[in-house]
Amino acid sequence: MSRTTISEVALNGFAASSSYDKHRPSYPADAVDQLLYALKVAGVQGARVADLAAGTGKFTELLAARPEQYSIVAIEPHEDMKAELERKSLKGVNVVMGTADDMSEIADASFDALIASQVRSQSFTVQRMVLTGRSVVSLVTLPLHSIVNVVRAKSLVSRFANRPALEEIHRVLKPTRLLGMIWNIEDYNAPRDWDMTTSWESQIRNLTWTLNDDLPRFRHEKWRKCFDDQLASTPLSLAFADPLFSLPLGEGSVKFETWLNKDDIWKRYKTLSQIAVLGREKLEEVKKEFFNAIDHKDVVQDEQGRVAVHGHTFFAWTSSIPEQPLRNGG
Repeated sequence: MSRTTISEVALNGFAASSSYDKHRPSYPADAVDQLLYALKVAGVQGARVADLAAGTGKFTELLAARPEQYSIVAIEPHEDMKAELERKSLKGVNVVMGTADDMSEIADASFDALIASQVRSQSFTVQRMVLTGRSVVSLVTLPLHSIVNVVRAKSLVSRFANRPALEEIHRVLKPTRLLGMIWNIEDYNAPRDWDMTTSWESQIRNLTWTLNDDLPRFRHEKWRKCFDDQLASTPLSLAFADPLFSLPLGEGSVKFETWLNKDDIWKRYKTLSQIAVLGREKLEEVKKEFFNAIDHKDVVQDEQGRVAVHGHTFFAWTSSIPEQPLRNGG
């Protein structure tokens, strides 16, 4: 399989990997607990875990800290990101080069689970959790130390929202094991139909949507389409549909709130890839619009001058469908 090259946008947007690592902290524990519980990997010792498109290792760090002592393979296509992760020397983590549609260094049926993640926020106050979808049975909040056995496929949605990527993910998963996906989505980077908590976040979301570089992201919700398209057919082709992952997807969501000073919110906003690649003049225009919104007199600040940033940690999961019964009529 020929290796996919990552786009110039991704290469340039994430070139300052140490800054990316600093301004994109980790995930709220409750959301991670619930996802890994849904993936049926909680409490499994020595789980074989892959972190696909691991970036600088935000999620990898959570896995490496587990008492279950995972065997972790972190897969990352960006040289600087990979180097930043390797510098952390995380216990039990092997870092390799690869993309969602080309994990040629990985053998078939290697992993117990696979997760795609995207980091966004920190200092979470969990407000509410909602779980829906396939095979959901009153999931309970578990302590963080009960999480395990994950193969993670992190990334820009564009890295795995296609059939070749699903085929490659299916290949490296053990039969019937699960793919998980998780995103921290601030209100200002959310889909258009999501309710906004504040007017300033609504204004900045409108700004975000004007910065279109033609790459699919969570807010475009095209990641769902690659799963739905597994069953795309005409009346004549339905019998030949060849789904790799089960539908409907299981889904969950945790609201979060984090208080940051305005400059730190700007620094976090600036790590969004479509903003990170802007030229100096355009970036200054965006910065001016950003601060016009967040400096409005109606924006609530605490005694330290911090502003509440709101959003959701959204996660989804699906089981891989074994090949033999489907293709051989078994």
